[in-house]
Amino acid sequence: MRIKIIGTGGAVPAQCVTSRALEERLGLAQGRLEAATGVVERYVCEGESQIDLACAAASLALTDAGLEACEVDLIIGGCGVPYQPLPATAPLVMQRLGLPDGSAAAFDVNSTCLGFLTAFETASRLIEAGQFSTALVFSSEVASRALPWRDQPEVAALFGDGAAAAV
Repeated sequence: MRIKIIGTGGAVPAQCVTSRALEERLGLAQGRLEAATGVVERYVCEGESQIDLACAAASLALTDAGLEACEVDLIIGGCGVPYQPLPATAPLVMQRLGLPDGSAAAFDVNSTCLGFLTAFETASRLIEAGQFSTALVFSSEVASRALPWRDQPEVAALFGDGAAAAV
């Protein structure tokens, strides 16, 4: 494929939580989570939403590409867990970026952990087929709210919240 990434962006929430703080909160031995996961700190949402993170990453990717949102004709969300089923996450991001309804195609793909790659490949193939010229692909995850912190802290401690986007 002759696709070129012309801009990227990423976003994390404001709050950074260390493994040490989690160990204290959960009553675990000091060093247990870092030893089990290798993770020293992760970012977790407090007031931010999944859409907030996606839009922040998308805006940075558009700026990096030197484009305005209106120059994008395809938006694909590749979140492991979408914000909501209907409307999909991508149209919500499209709306927040200021694009009027119908000005670009916007949809989600669902392939869990491979969501961003599936969204990127889908966008690439649609561009190669001549159906679209410029795509914005994003993934935004807020895993921290649904993790098994009490029952499986070593699993939960692997995850943080954040978003990435590419044009």
